[in-house]
Amino acid sequence: MDIAALRALLTIADCASISRAAERLDTAQPALSRQLKRLEDEVGTPLFARHGRGVKPTAAGRALIARAEPLVRQFTSLEAELKGNATPAGEVVLGVPPTAALVLLPEVVADFAARHPRVRLKVVEGFSGFVTEWLEAGRLDLGILYHAAPGSGLHLEPLLDEPLVLVSAPGSDPQTGHPLPLAKALTRRLILPSPPHGLRVLVDQAAARLGVRPWIDPEVEGLPAIKGLVAKGLGDTLLPAAAVAEEVAAGRLTTRHLENPGLSRRLVLARPAGRTPTTATTRLAETVHNQVHHLLATGRWPAHRPT
Repeated sequence: MDIAALRALLTIADCASISRAAERLDTAQPALSRQLKRLEDEVGTPLFARHGRGVKPTAAGRALIARAEPLVRQFTSLEAELKGNATPAGEVVLGVPPTAALVLLPEVVADFAARHPRVRLKVVEGFSGFVTEWLEAGRLDLGILYHAAPGSGLHLEPLLDEPLVLVSAPGSDPQTGHPLPLAKALTRRLILPSPPHGLRVLVDQAAARLGVRPWIDPEVEGLPAIKGLVAKGLGDTLLPAAAVAEEVAAGRLTTRHLENPGLSRRLVLARPAGRTPTTATTRLAETVHNQVHHLLATGRWPAHRPT
């Protein structure tokens, strides 16, 4: 098993067709079929099931593909850097939760592209629970996430602490603009994602500390859907102010600060602890830190540095 065989494997899986994969790899289809057969013989099991429209990975194929993706990505980045005299190159994959993506992602993408044009940046959006799973599975080089647990097999670097606010539809709360005790906020009808996503875990832990049973109905997994339901007056939610700044400015949503106590969550930058980062990954991490510092310093992100 060598890197060329793993690249062939990933290309076949991506194309779902040996003939299309051969075209992409600029090789003859019989040669690619033989390469796949040698790989299957080596691992002792079929990696793809053939059907009328192409091929589909078997269970063994999916397992090997998941392991091969980070290996091929790291090798490709290293190969490109060596050819380019250590200039960052290749591909780097970043996972980011929706709320952080709204504020941070445009700045990071623009700055990183300008400084490192030879690196292909791939961004995957998902709640923190998914970002953690993808990091642990090797699908990501870096992940931005909320409330990662130490000892999770990830190297963690704190970015900021971000207070949450109660988000409601205009006119649904006569006390809009006045602080609200957290315990009272938790007894309102809240629209939140399900566990184990970071926001929900944070809310459940706060409710347990206060001895309150939160009213969560419905559970919704997408940030746009959550904000849309709240705007229709179907419930409230808890989010950082930056996540709803546009809607508040347009009059579609309102917010109230939380007190006695407040509720905040820590944003961290994470990478797999057992993997040496490529130069491209290191440069992306630096860009994230620099842009967070800039957004905090200019007041564009209502948060503060971890104490």
